[in-house]
Amino acid sequence: MDAIVSATKVRFQMRGDTMFIRPTARKARVNLRKDEFLVDLAGGKFTIEGLEQPAGAYGLQADKYGWFALTPGHTGRGASVKVA
Repeated sequence: MDAIVSATKVRFQMRGDTMFIRPTARKARVNLRKDEFLVDLAGGKFTIEGLEQPAGAYGLQADKYGWFALTPGHTGRGASVKVA
């Protein structure tokens, strides 16, 4: 969670039906994959236009290389992301 606090932007991508996010200090979208996007992070919040993810609370599950998978059905324990 320290990475999210110090980050200025968030990278995100969809792999199948699962959304992955990664906090970053990257300034521009240069050299990102075509299916990967970069959005501003301010105050722990970010907006993704056109997201087709159902609303609700999602748990964050650590993945490789600093990525976090959003898993549905957050139980109230550990880190989470709210999709509105």
